[in-house]
Amino acid sequence: MKNPEIQASQRWIVQNCKKYPKCSCRIEKADGCDHMTCSKCRYEFCWSCLANYEAIRRHGNHQHDSRCKHYVRYHS
Repeated sequence: MKNPEIQASQRWIVQNCKKYPKCSCRIEKADGCDHMTCSKCRYEFCWSCLANYEAIRRHGNHQHDSRCKHYVRYHS
């Protein structure tokens, strides 16, 4: 039988943390901007929509998911 404290901690992690899109490590965001970098694999992404930051830097904010608060519609 599992320890109730461990089970509660595992539930909290699943409910409050996200997985890095590339290496699947769990991360919690306490504050700051939404530009995240994994300390393990160095992958950069948007916390809000998990979009790849390399694409955002190269092509602009229309690379965010269209439901993301950082998304800006592309105008050609």
